[in-house]
Amino acid sequence: MIVITGATGALNGATVEHLLKRVPAEQIGVSVRDTAKAQHFADRGVRVRQGT
Repeated sequence: MIVITGATGALNGATVEHLLKRVPAEQIGVSVRDTAKAQHFADRGVRVRQGT
């Protein structure tokens, strides 16, 4: 599994988008402060977890 922190930011959000083109969404996890802002990743199968 690949985990990206701060995935709702511009740079790391783009990183997740790039990864989604290359690996299955089930292999990607993101850690974000506000899970609602990462719902678009969750809808695509990315594991979204709240971090601080």
